[in-house]
Amino acid sequence: MVGVGGVERLPDGYVAPQQLSRGQFIYAYSLVTSLFFAWGFAYGLLDSLNKHFQSVFNISKTQSTFMQVAYFGAYFLWAPWAGAFMRKVGYKKGIYLGLTLYSLGAIFYWPVAVKKSYPGFVVRTFWISMGLSTLEVAANTYLIVLGDPAQGAFRLTFSQAFNGIGAF
Repeated sequence: MVGVGGVERLPDGYVAPQQLSRGQFIYAYSLVTSLFFAWGFAYGLLDSLNKHFQSVFNISKTQSTFMQVAYFGAYFLWAPWAGAFMRKVGYKKGIYLGLTLYSLGAIFYWPVAVKKSYPGFVVRTFWISMGLSTLEVAANTYLIVLGDPAQGAFRLTFSQAFNGIGAF
């Protein structure tokens, strides 16, 4: 179905993906795939941080699990909102939002490190994970529609392999 301005619309109201040149496809695919590496890297750092927090803040292993609770809690609590945001304004702005949240969370690790505030680290980890979950929602969906729909699952699976490389 063709909508306003000649833009093709799918039955559920979404805009159909435009045909990209080979160069545009490779650029977009590489850029989005690099995001998988970024959140794999962030997850890999989480376990290392936990060990250091236990010694620096003299907290137990149980108390240090708040970092994992914050990390995965953000995925649980924030991802639906991120999906609603992107449904309204699109993937590109969703990726910008995710990168902004991720960057701000990382930047504000420094002041809480200076103050040696474990609760501050937990809050900043939650903030970073909000950015990562936004990026994951955007990237997973974007990779599926970025080209031939029959190859969408392959593109997504291949890109997700970089998550494991980043965590290593």
